[in-house]
Amino acid sequence: WLKKGGFFILDTVRYDESKEIFLPSGNNKNVTKFRKQYTQDELEELIYSSGFKIDDISLNLDESNSKVWMRFACQK
Repeated sequence: WLKKGGFFILDTVRYDESKEIFLPSGNNKNVTKFRKQYTQDELEELIYSSGFKIDDISLNLDESNSKVWMRFACQK
């Protein structure tokens, strides 16, 4: 639905290895949520192979939990 020339921001945690996991979802024990953990290279390849270009990448360390956040500014 993104128009040609349109932008989107993708913000997620960077992981050292790719992994898919299922986690309990809050208070409802009968519901499980799916999480995909991406490496930076893997996510970049996914963006490019989906027909988008990356205009900017920023990496930010969250010192409270030592996670590195990746923020991609992408264009169609």
